Amino acid sequence: MAEDIKTKIKNYKTAPFDSRFPNQNQTKNCWQNYLDFHRCEKAMTAKGGDVSVCEWYRRVYKSLCPVSWLDAWSRKVKRMHWIAWEWSYHWLWATILVLESNLGPLHKQQVFLTTAPSFQLLWSQPGMTA
Repeated sequence: MAEDIKTKIKNYKTAPFDSRFPNQNQTKNCWQNYLDFHRCEKAMTAKGGDVSVCEWYRRVYKSLCPVSWLDAWSRKVKRMHWIAWEWSYHWLWATILVLESNLGPLHKQQVFLTTAPSFQLLWSQPGMTA
């Protein structure tokens, strides 16, 4: 048991430097690798390819992201509350495809959210189209 832990510690690697995120705050880096992992996984599954090629992204976001964020994001993904997020300065804009109540066509809805850790809904305008 102790040897397993020592081996894991010896082989542990943190996330490498990413020039897209040069600042000390690595929140965006965490988020981008989380998205990249899920995009890669989805693309490889659709192509019938090996999903293990996406493992690098998972290791990076697991190294950078707090567990509480990952738990919250996983719950939201399971409930299908978001499809894509985009960073815009210190705020997030999310484009969410919303199915109308009468099962009509999909339309886009812009939702304004706070920064990554909390994801609190501030306001939404259903009639707003992208």
